[in-house]
Amino acid sequence: MTISDVEGGDGTFQNGKGYQMTDGTNTVEGRTQFFNIPLIGQNIPSSAIGVIGFGGRFNDTLQLFLTEVTEGLGVSDLTISEVAMTSVWNGQAHFFTKGNATVEIYNLNGQLVQKANGHDTFTVNVSALTKGVYVVKVTVNGQTTTHKAVKK
Repeated sequence: MTISDVEGGDGTFQNGKGYQMTDGTNTVEGRTQFFNIPLIGQNIPSSAIGVIGFGGRFNDTLQLFLTEVTEGLGVSDLTISEVAMTSVWNGQAHFFTKGNATVEIYNLNGQLVQKANGHDTFTVNVSALTKGVYVVKVTVNGQTTTHKAVKK
């Protein structure tokens, strides 16, 4: 996707702003709906990038609530064989990686709710998380992938 700066923008992502995003064929409004996330203050890339977010609608406008952008579609850098995890959690989440990993768990508001580190086969205690759907970002050796998980 390529992203256009908002009118009067300073070239960085700002809280509560809309950004026109296109893949060359389709256009959608990207929105920084979640305030003070790590994306805020980052430069808006001038080349095509990967986008992570949650879909929504405001009146008749479809929106993608931005949570992260990655250069060169980096969110798909890792192959499925390099990272695996349980996707339905009770009190523990199990991860299987090839190397040292950082796990970031985000709620559907785009807020980081838990962060953990591990190596190869490890478990993260998620018992304090409320029931619901989460987005899990796993980074191994500088490469990142995302997964969806449900806490029961």
